[in-house]
Amino acid sequence: AFASLFGNDGILDARSALLGRRGARGSNRGGLRPPGWRGGLYGHFFLYNVLTGLLAPFCGLLLLSSPGQSKPWVELWSVGERAQAIQLLSEQVAQEPESTHENRVLLVHWQLAAAQFEGALHTAKDLPAEQRGLRGRALYFLGRYEECLEFLGQEDPSELRMRVEAHKYLGQLEQALGLLPQLRKVFGSASVDVLLLEARDHQGRKQYEEAAQKFAAVRRQKPLEAEALFGLGQCYIRLKRTQEARTLLESHRRLIPLLDALDFAQRGVDIAPSSAPNQATVAEAWQALSEFDPQAAEHALVAYERATLLAKDGERTPIALRLARFHWETMKSSEAALSTLAKAIQLSVDPRLRVRRADYLVELGRPQEAL
Repeated sequence: AFASLFGNDGILDARSALLGRRGARGSNRGGLRPPGWRGGLYGHFFLYNVLTGLLAPFCGLLLLSSPGQSKPWVELWSVGERAQAIQLLSEQVAQEPESTHENRVLLVHWQLAAAQFEGALHTAKDLPAEQRGLRGRALYFLGRYEECLEFLGQEDPSELRMRVEAHKYLGQLEQALGLLPQLRKVFGSASVDVLLLEARDHQGRKQYEEAAQKFAAVRRQKPLEAEALFGLGQCYIRLKRTQEARTLLESHRRLIPLLDALDFAQRGVDIAPSSAPNQATVAEAWQALSEFDPQAAEHALVAYERATLLAKDGERTPIALRLARFHWETMKSSEAALSTLAKAIQLSVDPRLRVRRADYLVELGRPQEAL
């Protein structure tokens, strides 16, 4: 069911789910973001890297249920009806003794996946000590960084990342740097997590050339990493590379609202992944990011294709028009745009499809076909 909703590579695949690197959800508009903030996209890369850890035991719980024992809340979740699934499972948990933990643990995982962080925190409070990390994760996503550090471990990769980010949000760079050996062990010395922290360390020591090299290495791996973009701009100011710094910082200024838009769009998919309009909104958010990273266009195409597959009557035409525009404007593929509209015309009598296709044909110098 997850493969059908999120692609063959699974819910957490970078091309089909929106992975990111961010702590508490929200754009934090109107104020300075903490030093460890990494914009909406890589905020989402962080969130879903975290959920890699969350969903592993969850998937194990699903596998424990044979087809003959399928639970109604599992069936709802598997077809994308997440809110109903969570509600039904919550009612089941409320009827069970507190000593019964399997469904309670599953409920916490689902609440975290659907961004119901207050609910997850409440559900996790009665879990045994070996599940304390779930409470830490809920506190982390709620922005309660000091509290979350009491519960987060260092062995689990997701919780290790959250510990580092929590320290950075709190301005505790030394404590974050103390986790570098474990980060290197878990993720490797060339990972984004390690490089960003090393760059911050060099910055703090006024070693701006070394810091710039680390930030640049991050950008080569992940062009949409907002922290690296901003940090590199800061380093170039210190190194008197003023024009390059201005260009980087201006790019950062333009990038942040686009990352926030992607973060916001993904929330809709978190709650209702089988909604075609939600998937199309995510696609448009990726499309807007393609000027910063060409791979964003690939993510957009996957989301548009998913939206097309999920579309119901009344949703097909708007999505087809958006997908055709994406092929025409972003991918520069006139034939793909025309093909998209031709397929949609076979399923709908909506005149907007024919008008758009005729417009494209005129622009291509094919007026007879347009008529």
